[in-house]
This record gives sequence, C-alpha cells and structure tokens, in this order.
Amino acid sequence: MLAVTGCALNGLNSLPLPLPLPLPLPLPLPLPGAVGRGPGASVYHVEIANVGTLEANSPVMLNDVIVGSISKMTVRGWHADVEISVRRGAVIPDNAVASVGQTSLLGSMHLALNSPLGQVSDQRLQPGSTIPLSRSSTYPSTEQTLSSLSVILNAGGLGQIGDIIHNFTAALSGRTSDIRDLLVRLDRFVGTFDEQRDNLVASIQALNRLAGTLAGQRDVITQALQKIPPALDVLIRERPRITAALDKLGTFSDTATRLVNDAGSDLVQNLQNLGPTISALADIGPDLDAAIAYAPTDGGP
Repeated sequence: MLAVTGCALNGLNSLPLPLPLPLPLPLPLPLPGAVGRGPGASVYHVEIANVGTLEANSPVMLNDVIVGSISKMTVRGWHADVEISVRRGAVIPDNAVASVGQTSLLGSMHLALNSPLGQVSDQRLQPGSTIPLSRSSTYPSTEQTLSSLSVILNAGGLGQIGDIIHNFTAALSGRTSDIRDLLVRLDRFVGTFDEQRDNLVASIQALNRLAGTLAGQRDVITQALQKIPPALDVLIRERPRITAALDKLGTFSDTATRLVNDAGSDLVQNLQNLGPTISALADIGPDLDAAIAYAPTDGGP
C-alpha cells in the first residue's frame, strides 16, 4: 500500500526564503524584502470584519508611507485577526484606526493606520496591542464601486431624467406669458412678505409670549381641564331642568310680549302721567331729605 501526503500552498507569499530543510508545512514565513521585518520590528494585531483581497505581505501604511507589512491573518470568531509588523522607529498613534484600501484603482491592497480626523495623538500604541473592530473599516473595492455604479445607471432612474425634462419643456411650451405673469406675481408675493417682515416677527414674538404665559399658568390650566369634565357631567344631569327653565322663559317672554302689545298705549299713557309727579318729587328732593331726618323712629325719644 502506498501512502501519499499533501500540503497546502497559499501562493508565493506563503513561501519562506531561504527555504529551510526539511520544509515545514504550511509555510508562513514572509518573502524577502518585506518592510517591517527583522530585529527591532514591532508587532500589532488588528481586528477586521472584512479583509477583502488583503493577503500576507501586503503593505502597512502610516500617513501614506509604507512602514510595515502584514505577517499573517487568522480567523477569530466572525472576524479576521491580522498580525502586522512595523519597522523600528515608526510611531503608531495610540488612537489609530485601521482601514483596508487599495493602493490604486487596480493595484494591490494595503492596510492604512491613521489617527481619526482632527484627533492627532502624541502617544504611541504599545507593541503587542490590538486595534479592535470598532476602530477598523474596509473601503469599497473596485468591484463593489463598479457594481454600485451599474445599479445607479441601470436601475437608479437616471434614464427617466430625459423624459422628465422633455415633459417639463412640453408643459411650458406656448405658455411663456403665463409663466412670466406667474413669476411677476410670485415676486410681488415674496415682496409683500418681505415688507411685512416686522409684523411677522412681532406676531411670532407675541405668540411666544402667549406660549410663555400659558406655560406659566400650566398648573391652573391643568386644574381647569381636570374640573371641566365634572362640570360637564353636572350640566348633563341637569339638562332636563335647564331645558324646562328655558321653555318657561320662552313662555314668559311670549306672555310679556302679548301684554306689552295689548296694553302698550295704556302703559305709555300711565308713564307719561307719572312724569309730573316724578318731576315734583325731584324738585322737593332736598326738603324731603330734611323732613325725613326729623321724622320720629321707633327707637327715638
């Protein structure tokens, strides 16, 4: 029986140079010339949700300058744990955020480490530290960008803009004078509003004062609103009596109207006859007051 063994090969980036003998499998060592390897290099870990086409030995950039490379990538849970090696002397800020992007439109992928915009830090990220998922992101790839652009062009409605412009032109065709008159009226309308700006501002301020007054009387208004329902209940219970009283008031009004109509002339004559008597009483008013002052009372002598 012949036993056959095999190994996995992940491209040239997985081959170590010079090759040790015997060859270890798998072969995780970097290619020669990778930046950030050797004595004095600092190692960091970056948690990334989507690494795209990022691979081992891809460059690590700080402020658009290559300062290291990716050592290896492993899967941890539902995200990738990317180990990076940075050359001696490169200072990674402690608040660095990691972004997976493309060096050019059709170029290789890289991992960028930069401080957040407007948050420059003078502190250094300690070697061996991990940049968490909350501080990492992945820029859209060329394929994703072209795919999104295709969706916009094909199904985004841009093709209907020509129809909209054509219909708008057709709607305005032959109505130049009407459109001009509309614009004149609109200008006049806006001008009127502009002239009444002070009044509008005063109205808004008065409304604000009213709102402030109502806010100051909130407790009183609340109590009033709470007392209105019981009062309405009382009115509902007393509705038959109120209705009967209004009916009787109507009957009294009809009776008084008939009385005035029937005895109107006599009533007017009696009032005219009372005129001289009332006038005479008004004339002797001062003497009448003096006479009443001397009138005996029950408690007098």
